[in-house]
Amino acid sequence: MPTSEEPVGTFVVAVKHLDCFNDGIKVEYRADEKKTGGVAVANDRITLRIRDKDGLLLHEFTGSLDPLAKDDFGGSAYLPDIAAAMTDSVVIAVGVTGASADVEPTSDAYGYDSSGKEKWAESSVLTCFIEGSTTYSTDDYTAARVNLQNTVHDYAYISSGGSQSAAMLAQLAQLSHDTNRQLRFDIPGNLDISAAIAFLEQLNFGASNSPHLLHAFWSPIKSNDPTGINPKGYFGVATLNIAYACARNAQVNARGFAPKNFPIASKAWPVRRTGMTQVYTPSDQELNALAKAKINPVLWDVFSGGGSYVFKDQLTCAPVENSIKKQISVADMSSSIDISVARYGKDVLQLPMQVALKRLNDFLTVHFEAAQASGWLVPAEDPAMEGRAWKFEVVPNATHPFEWIDCSYWLRYDGATRAIFVTQTLTR
Repeated sequence: MPTSEEPVGTFVVAVKHLDCFNDGIKVEYRADEKKTGGVAVANDRITLRIRDKDGLLLHEFTGSLDPLAKDDFGGSAYLPDIAAAMTDSVVIAVGVTGASADVEPTSDAYGYDSSGKEKWAESSVLTCFIEGSTTYSTDDYTAARVNLQNTVHDYAYISSGGSQSAAMLAQLAQLSHDTNRQLRFDIPGNLDISAAIAFLEQLNFGASNSPHLLHAFWSPIKSNDPTGINPKGYFGVATLNIAYACARNAQVNARGFAPKNFPIASKAWPVRRTGMTQVYTPSDQELNALAKAKINPVLWDVFSGGGSYVFKDQLTCAPVENSIKKQISVADMSSSIDISVARYGKDVLQLPMQVALKRLNDFLTVHFEAAQASGWLVPAEDPAMEGRAWKFEVVPNATHPFEWIDCSYWLRYDGATRAIFVTQTLTR
């Protein structure tokens, strides 16, 4: 039975493997032959190998079982320290001390056999962890959210992975708010229009702290499993939408701005899977109901170059009608601006107040000019903006003028075309 606790009692080495090898690993070790006066003596220096269940080498460490052992440069030669310096995936513990911290010449892990081959002490396949139940509590979801929020790895989007758990989606929505990153999630494609709307309404995302960062997708399309593992069925598209967004974001211009003003929608971003079959075609009234509910359908559509399955819309869950906050492309741009400003703000922390004020002013001027030149910002109609696309104010805080800075900015993002009304008039 695997355990996260270090074993009690005498043992040579214990291994905690942190990578996800749920098929198990094998552990083997040996000590090289050591002679004094031509006689084989015990050796505290061993080589430890970790392999997968099929024998493929994953890690190899050579070190001493003596915690006081030193290498040629005075550094620690203790086996657990050697492993810690080489990888974060393995934790080694030694359970012998003193005279016991040696491999004796009589051991099956010492020296060579009669044929001159190295002798290794080998384990059978060891189970690293037990997967346990697939039922998760709210505490499990909360712990996952906290770990994702505090990870050292940077990420731009959050995917639900097709989960239909309201508890998990609620935690991901909170993570989206706490990190100012967008959550894109799927509504099951086997639901009809009314059921899809009810699924989203029971999440109550419109009342969340940052509903413009939450984006729902519904795809009533059956296809072959992209992984080739499962039978034909309904497979979500939210993660595909994120993958497309990441590919788009990798193409930055000379000013460092990606074309985030171009949403992941319509013919430029088709959904291509084998065996695709649309099982339901909504009416215009139903499409209108989906738009009002802030659900983005993925459906077949025909363009000048032919037909494709496409993301038909790019609506956020923000409970607005005419605000530009309803568009995913705007959420993409605005969250990027917020993150950039917040990170630069950290760069000028602990600088003299006047230096920090000047650097923040200079940064915002250059950053917003670049955003406008990249097509993100356009001149505003609001009289307060005086025809400009952006303005900002960076001033010392009125209550704490010696240590706090108040940074406020107003931006007019460019929207994306969602409808075109065509009128033809016959004349003579």
